Amino acid sequence: MVSRRIIGFAIGKMLRQDGWAEKYNPKNQFDVNQYDYSTCKEYLAALKEKWQEYEDPECELEEYVDVNKYSNYDDYAYDVDVYRTRLEWRDEMDFDCEFDVNPCDFEYEEYYVKALKRAWKKELDPYDEFEHIDLEYIDDVNEYK
Repeated sequence: MVSRRIIGFAIGKMLRQDGWAEKYNPKNQFDVNQYDYSTCKEYLAALKEKWQEYEDPECELEEYVDVNKYSNYDDYAYDVDVYRTRLEWRDEMDFDCEFDVNPCDFEYEEYYVKALKRAWKKELDPYDEFEHIDLEYIDDVNEYK
């Protein structure tokens, strides 16, 4: 009688753990064994560590994409990709990070470029001595200089 209860409890626990894996790691992409964890919260925390190791191993985007705010890998991976693309804008326009304009603060590239060009003007022509130069047609800070 007691052993049946114990077996029933164990099977129930394993089914719950299988449910966690099915919900949060359906493709079994990440090597996190659900049976090693007592609670779903612990399992999900371990899984999120794996997500971050895979998508953002240097943690360069964690202030913009906090893995702890996600409940599924696909949404997290998508947002990491979005912010990584934004960093590529900087690589194209401000490779040396000479100007204090963070592309991750902008939803669209055109807004980032406009802010960056304002920073160029503020830094290189603070007194507006060269107002005849139209930044609209310049895409390189060296050309502007």
